[in-house]
Amino acid sequence: MKEWTLEAPNQANRRLIGDTLSEAIVNNWRQITATHPLGGAPGYHLDRVHVRYARGILGGKGGVEVVIQHRSLNHEGTLPCGDVRTATVWIYARPEDCPEPFDLELGARDEG
Repeated sequence: MKEWTLEAPNQANRRLIGDTLSEAIVNNWRQITATHPLGGAPGYHLDRVHVRYARGILGGKGGVEVVIQHRSLNHEGTLPCGDVRTATVWIYARPEDCPEPFDLELGARDEG
């Protein structure tokens, strides 16, 4: 198992653990959305989760940028509504952890 660190507000960084970076993101998705909330009370619909290494982030140290495109769910929590919003999450990582950009499949929707 490997370990990465999720950069979170108020220096409440979180550990992400997995055999691969993509596994760590998927397995710790609730932890990621707890520190970087998406959507409203009914939840959210994921349109795209794009992962790539970015050299200049995290104080110039570089790391992985997870770009989350999402929409809020309607009041019944069943259908996406509104415009697509983008949230960006940073993870302390090395270039070899993410040599090529990729998209994650996390399912179309998650309850907030």
